Amino acid sequence: MTAAKASTPDEFFAALPDDTRVEFERLRAIISRTAPQAAEVLGYGIPTYRVNGKPLVSLGVAAKHLSLYVMDTDFTRTHAERLSAYDASGGAIRFTLARLLPDEFVEWVVSQRLNDLGAA
Repeated sequence: MTAAKASTPDEFFAALPDDTRVEFERLRAIISRTAPQAAEVLGYGIPTYRVNGKPLVSLGVAAKHLSLYVMDTDFTRTHAERLSAYDASGGAIRFTLARLLPDEFVEWVVSQRLNDLGAA
């Protein structure tokens, strides 16, 4: 099975290469700790975290990068200054295994999204 053919988040993570899986498990733990009320589902073929039925964040894999999707295209404009150190646009924050997102940054993103959804 490949991550693209997964039917659950667990299957998605299990199908990833080891280094990517380890990184996504780290992000998964940060998201779960920061937003314990979030339900983890597979949405559009990728792990998606929802609060009160609304998308909070998602995790994605592309050929040359990984993504933390913020599920809101205005987020990257609204927080442009804070995101300027990252490859961020159009509702996605892209990163690589060589340049991971810091824990505190991921916590901040998830907290901001919770505020955006009125779920903080």
